[in-house]
Amino acid sequence: MNDKSPDPFSECRRMNADGTAALTRQAAATGAHRSVFPSSVKVDGEFAKLAPFSSDDVPAPQKPCGVSKHEAEQVLRQIAADTKMEVVIIRPPLVYGSGVKANFESMMRWIARGLPLPQAAVTENRRSHVALNNLADLIVTCLRHPAAANQTFIASDGEGLSTADLLRRMGATLDHPARLFFVPLPCRSSVPKW
Repeated sequence: MNDKSPDPFSECRRMNADGTAALTRQAAATGAHRSVFPSSVKVDGEFAKLAPFSSDDVPAPQKPCGVSKHEAEQVLRQIAADTKMEVVIIRPPLVYGSGVKANFESMMRWIARGLPLPQAAVTENRRSHVALNNLADLIVTCLRHPAAANQTFIASDGEGLSTADLLRRMGATLDHPARLFFVPLPCRSSVPKW
């Protein structure tokens, strides 16, 4: 999120698509039977319109991370076809747990400090999340389960939360109730969207 590269897209492609392809080719050459690739829900797009994303959706990445992860998925599928290696693709949304960074960490700090947040009215922007432990369990299952071969999965804790709901739950977990206040609807467009 604080990319200082002069060309962020090329850097994402180098790491996500090219790096994944090189590693997978090496694994296939050594006789590896299956590769499990943690991709990103951003392959499906930035926002689901009418319903949560599904593994059957046509990919519609819009930003460098999503585009490069989609490219990696395509390369993996081609390697699988060429080598008979099985590939499993997992598309997680925001992953939270010990060591979480970025916006999630910032929100935790704000709540822990007791800062009042203008997010009480932000209730219509439901987002999926997945706990690190749940994602790890899914990866381990996908390593061995025969039905996982050549499948794509969207990982989630199974519940979409609005920003207001997420902040309230974080506050309860941190034992610091979230101090949310309402901002009138005409002013809402100027409120940060987390």
